[in-house]
Amino acid sequence: MAKFVAICACPMGLAHTFMAADSLKKAAEELGVEIKIETQGADGIKNELTKKTLKKLMLLYMQLLSHLKVLKDLMMLMFMKYH
Repeated sequence: MAKFVAICACPMGLAHTFMAADSLKKAAEELGVEIKIETQGADGIKNELTKKTLKKLMLLYMQLLSHLKVLKDLMMLMFMKYH
């Protein structure tokens, strides 16, 4: 299963941060992939990416190369279907 991480933030951190995170979650569920999303909003950082998670990013990036179609589909769903 493909795994992704994301950080969602905006200058005000009141709505768009969480709208983007929700869109990513919905798209990931639909595509059957895992995603961990850190949000940086007006109420601070939530679901913070840990050092352990960040250390895995290189491995995830290498795995991602074999999942480019899944990434393309995830991005298309996020920007077109949920907005």
